[in-house]
Amino acid sequence: TLLRYHAADVDAFLDELALGGTPAELQPEVFIHAPDASVPDDERFPSSARPEGIAIAPGGDLLIASGDGVVYNFQPDGKRLSSNGVFVDFVSGLSSSKHQIAAGNQDGQARAFLSERSSGQAFRYTIEADGTGTLDATVSGLVNPIAIDSTTSSNVPTPAGANVEVNASNLMTSRISNVLVPGNTNVTEFLFVDPRESEVATPVNQPLHRSLFLDEVNALLPAGIEIPPYVRAMRKGDPVTGPPTFILLLVDTNYGIVGKIDHEADESLVLGYIPNCDDPEPTLQPRLFWVPNFDEPPIPEGPRFINVSSGCGTTVATASRLGQVALDTDSSQTGLERLDVRSKGVTRFFSLFLIGARDTRPWNETARAQLDGLGLELAAITCIAQPTLGSIEAEYAAAQVDFDDFHWREAADHLQNIIDLVEGSPTALSGCALNEGGGLVARSLATIYSLGASERDPD
Repeated sequence: TLLRYHAADVDAFLDELALGGTPAELQPEVFIHAPDASVPDDERFPSSARPEGIAIAPGGDLLIASGDGVVYNFQPDGKRLSSNGVFVDFVSGLSSSKHQIAAGNQDGQARAFLSERSSGQAFRYTIEADGTGTLDATVSGLVNPIAIDSTTSSNVPTPAGANVEVNASNLMTSRISNVLVPGNTNVTEFLFVDPRESEVATPVNQPLHRSLFLDEVNALLPAGIEIPPYVRAMRKGDPVTGPPTFILLLVDTNYGIVGKIDHEADESLVLGYIPNCDDPEPTLQPRLFWVPNFDEPPIPEGPRFINVSSGCGTTVATASRLGQVALDTDSSQTGLERLDVRSKGVTRFFSLFLIGARDTRPWNETARAQLDGLGLELAAITCIAQPTLGSIEAEYAAAQVDFDDFHWREAADHLQNIIDLVEGSPTALSGCALNEGGGLVARSLATIYSLGASERDPD
């Protein structure tokens, strides 16, 4: 049998213990029944089963390794997976040796890892959409492996220097303007379905009814970090019918950074298709969102994901002057022909990223929020020497005037002037310790991109 204890009961049990009491013994629920139980066949183990290990797949299914050479697949409701009246096993035909199993995300794919004690091997399977497993890697030479676990974290050394490229995850490549001291970059991947989508039916181009906080979906994630209602997930597997799945990257570093960090995300590895950067419905185009973790300097918006997109597809995120950032896309290449389609973004630190997500706000509303955030960050900076700071403030004020007058190109030109002032005045920023200059450059580039898209967007 498989027993399940409800979280609320466990919490109450532990609370009573903490108060010095003697809690009553917990009563479990029989979640999957014994072979001889008087329940339907899909709610019990088959008579040949010898359950030895269990793992919860990223999609919620229970993968149960058995001594009869089968890994059974039971769904989150405790019923055995079936198709057209026939039970579907994750894997069959294994040896009768003892097996242990673990599951998690790796390289953007849902994986299961199985150890086989007698042969001294471990196997990696890709978890397919139909609930079966496809063997894609084997490790041999182990001595009587008795347990297995997995992690979605990877760690890579990061050298000092200019324009340092970091590839700790194949879901995102980052290029750092300047790494002061060598260190390491650690990336942990999380995939989760947005629970808000099933709570209230909402048109695809509209914001959802509430914010989502990361600790709602995974207790391992930092509490209090908000995904706003206008940030929505793209659908995994099928852009119309697939589950709305967020791709979250948690990036930890231990080195100092000066200047901007350019990011290119490849969400197609998870989604299974290439999002359309030129979708006629702008809210279906992929975006990149970022927020610093609590051990990084905060941003004026608070612990909330902000849009840091600086390009998509063949767009060049570092092009100068307006609209080149958003308007120089090669329109002769569309859809699957564009092999380099990626959402791009720019930040001053690493921390938390949502890749391949959507922004349901109109482009000019996104640009307004980005311009306001730039102003708040600029107002808090005290480390930039005059007259450079005065010149930056004057360019920002001019950009605001032009934005309010719907002069997108002129506003973007003033923001580019801010970038030029920051990057061309290292001495004036020598007193900055928190990469304030990189923050101004990153925010300006993201706003320029939105302004360019605002000019293209008839709405």
